[in-house]
Amino acid sequence: MKLLNDLVLRTRTKCPDFGDILSELGHIDVYGTYRPVAYYEEGIKEIGDIFGSEPYYKQGYITNLITQENSFNILFMKYKGEYCNDIGGLYISREDIIGFEVFDADNLEVIKDEEVKERMNYMWKKGGGVLGSVTGGLTSKLIKLKTESIKGNKFVLSFYDNQNKINNISLYVRSEYFQETYLFINTYFKNKLEEEAIKGETGSNSSCFIATACYKDYYSKEVIFFRNYRDSRLSKSLIGRLFIFIYYNISPILYKPVFNSPKTSFVFKKVLDKLHKILKQNH
Repeated sequence: MKLLNDLVLRTRTKCPDFGDILSELGHIDVYGTYRPVAYYEEGIKEIGDIFGSEPYYKQGYITNLITQENSFNILFMKYKGEYCNDIGGLYISREDIIGFEVFDADNLEVIKDEEVKERMNYMWKKGGGVLGSVTGGLTSKLIKLKTESIKGNKFVLSFYDNQNKINNISLYVRSEYFQETYLFINTYFKNKLEEEAIKGETGSNSSCFIATACYKDYYSKEVIFFRNYRDSRLSKSLIGRLFIFIYYNISPILYKPVFNSPKTSFVFKKVLDKLHKILKQNH
């Protein structure tokens, strides 16, 4: 998924720890180490019991959102260099997924960028990190890092727990990562995925910027149709290829403004809905 750029670590790959991964929204490599894209707040009792009141990211962990064919997973990972040496989290079965809501959020405390190198300088007892402390030792020293207050967004993910009760998980993201995170969650946090999402079929050019910005779902039926129409019809003619060339030089510029403006997105979506109906009838 090119729209997610460096926020996607793995797309359609085999991983010895998790198996077949469709896509992942995880962390950004900063100065040779890692920082979270999504910040977990609450909703997983076991994680709350382990981390206690001290923020998990101050204990050397990052949050990864990993989607598979049959589950949506929220994982907490501690890295040493390029290698993950502690992991834990929650696997949400697709059939238990309900949906999500998004809210504006102020005063989010995050580690300053210039401090992020220090996140790997914790002192740990023999036996692993905090998640490993379920069977081993706890951290003996927590380094104090400089933080800053920023604006962002709160994502509340709802699902049925193992007692068939509704449970909510709260995540936060910085404002600059809102689009990527919303697109990722809106695409993959659902109880049934499109076949193209499971197979990883995105066409010869994976990005369809304006349609994706309007429908905010990388594998919506409309986005899939427009990609297929581009590849099967437009690309076969000189005029069609000229249109594609112009479109892919203009649409990346319009992507963020359309995505961020509900009114603009609504207008574009109305046009695309009509176009989709016309093209589908004549396809």
